Amino acid sequence: MAATMKQIAELAGVSVGTVDRALNNRGRISPEVKQRILDIAKAVNYTPNLVAKSLSVRRKNLKLGFVLHAQHNYFHDTIIAGVQRAAAELADFGVEILIQEAENNSAADQLRRINALLEENVSGIAICPVDDDNVRKKLKEIHDSGIPIVFVGGFSSNPNCLCHVGQDSHQKGRIIANLLSLVVSQCQLLVFSAPLHIFGPKGVLRGLHESIATEYKDIILEDVIELSDDEFSNYEISKAALASHPNANAVLFASVSVAGSLRALREVEANGRAIRAVTTFCSPEVQHALANGLIDASVWCDQELTGYQSIRVLFDYLVGDQMPQRENIFAEQHISLKQSI
Repeated sequence: MAATMKQIAELAGVSVGTVDRALNNRGRISPEVKQRILDIAKAVNYTPNLVAKSLSVRRKNLKLGFVLHAQHNYFHDTIIAGVQRAAAELADFGVEILIQEAENNSAADQLRRINALLEENVSGIAICPVDDDNVRKKLKEIHDSGIPIVFVGGFSSNPNCLCHVGQDSHQKGRIIANLLSLVVSQCQLLVFSAPLHIFGPKGVLRGLHESIATEYKDIILEDVIELSDDEFSNYEISKAALASHPNANAVLFASVSVAGSLRALREVEANGRAIRAVTTFCSPEVQHALANGLIDASVWCDQELTGYQSIRVLFDYLVGDQMPQRENIFAEQHISLKQSI
């Protein structure tokens, strides 16, 4: 039988009201008494009454916010699908999920989206943050005000959050270096990346650099080229980069916007140049390229699950008083090959 607040009160030698204040972090209570109550609650595996909590949530009209750094691409669509799945599950609790989507990885627009959620009096925020000083400052203010924040997507070491949910992008970079060492002799690598003020590709490159420096010294990183969301521009950029690096025999696409780059790669290979290719997403167009042999491997994570988990972590914390099990809830890394499509 589950422990009750009354039993915790008896063990701690305090009133039920004092236990309630300690467990729900409200009202005046001495730090020593609060810690004693929390220790007892943990020892007896206390869990709150979620039925009663759900009634309380309905009365409060709990709102949670989700902020993306981009719009209308494969990453966006899959992660939003996960957020919407969580929203459907939590609708019975009267929880509303408000989604804000910044334009073109813009820090200024992301700040506007964050402020829009604060005006709606959200109780928690999940965010795919851009790497920007003003965004960091704003998120610290929110964290310090007591509103929990979950960082989503590529790993960020920013301490001003409840936890991080998403990929270990540094590990992904190391996996890719290992893959390239196995499939390419004397690898001369070009990287086509999403903008590097996004934590995901930034972490991938950090892991790649470290692995090349310490383990795979035969890999030569020729250049890193940043892509945009404009596939016509990406085609021209990729075509020019491949032409200006005639010795490159491998490419890494660390971006979800790869249609233009794949077109450029297809044209180069049609002229007899052999280039091995790895990606960090497994979108339908990447799966098609895998099946046709244009891409050799894709190292990816389940972004829909990431979106879903980020909302559930906030809900469990706010409604169930449950701290995340880990500081970093990393998604499993998958490797897809032609044979697995």
